[in-house]
Amino acid sequence: MADPLADAVRHALARLAQGRNTVQGNRLVERLKERTGLTVIEVRRGLIELRENGEVDCRDWLNGQPLGKVRLALSVPLPSEMATIWAEVLRDNHLSPNEVEALMPIHEILAGFGPSDMQQLLHGLLRLREQQSDFYGAARFNISAKFLLGSSKLLDELPAAALRAFGIDTDRFERFSGYVVIAGPPEPSAIVLVENPHAFETAVSSPGTDDVGWIVTFGHGLSLREEDYGGQLANLLANRRQPPLPLIRKGNPPSLARLLQHSKLFFWGDLDPEGLRMFERLRARYPALCLSALYLPMLHALSADSHPYVPATAKEGQTIWESGDPIVRELLSQCSNRGVDQEIVTGDTVSLFCRESLRL
Repeated sequence: MADPLADAVRHALARLAQGRNTVQGNRLVERLKERTGLTVIEVRRGLIELRENGEVDCRDWLNGQPLGKVRLALSVPLPSEMATIWAEVLRDNHLSPNEVEALMPIHEILAGFGPSDMQQLLHGLLRLREQQSDFYGAARFNISAKFLLGSSKLLDELPAAALRAFGIDTDRFERFSGYVVIAGPPEPSAIVLVENPHAFETAVSSPGTDDVGWIVTFGHGLSLREEDYGGQLANLLANRRQPPLPLIRKGNPPSLARLLQHSKLFFWGDLDPEGLRMFERLRARYPALCLSALYLPMLHALSADSHPYVPATAKEGQTIWESGDPIVRELLSQCSNRGVDQEIVTGDTVSLFCRESLRL
């Protein structure tokens, strides 16, 4: 059975060595104590166990503490080539041991980086740490491009915990709030949040729908992974700190804030578990939100025009979950094995059902 003390000391030594096969014995027990949370006695017991296993070797010992250079042959996975190069870059730039330890996890996202890129990245992080207070409130993409190799996305790829430990408070930089597209008159009779832009276009183009307000995500344009518009709509509208920016598709609708305060606020998405999960996420932010009666024609289509949850329909992996809402529970039971996408509802049917909530 593995000795937990030896295991804790072994991994702390590996982190301390940062890819090297030696460490200095000076204050080694105290340094390991700080990194493991163990007592001095426990650290010494762990070192003795590793010495007996042949994983730690030093010419002189005193009361379980090595004196002088300690050679390591630790039975832990060897660091990757990327980790070794990154550790050398950090050490060559005279960072403190705590700074090196803070930034080491970054090596996990450095695939394809050469040593010069790593040097440039580190220098950017050092400049950002020094100047960050001058840019609090600035957009994250802009900060990233300014300091990190001209890349607008790199800041969000770096592990946030490592940056915090290094002294960079990324929460002080603003994320892009995203876009939603809205349509409708100044005083809409009802508001419908739509999962997919294709169904949104059908709705605003259908006859007899000009009195209704419509909201759909646009997000980062057409480059969304797997066209996850509904998930992005939930993310954008649930963000209390930064509301998304509205783009008007049709009509002269009121502000997004007023639209979302409407007494008749409905959600219309795909009839499948993930679509209903988006509804519950949005309702947690907007308690007045109800399912739209536009689900009725989709329920009627289940028996003849439904699809399985398979890769070809981009719905694989969908699973049933528990809901405290009886209407949502009923819909989940109906679409447990097969679903219907909202684009099946077209033309006059949209106008017929878009002003009321779903009642079963």
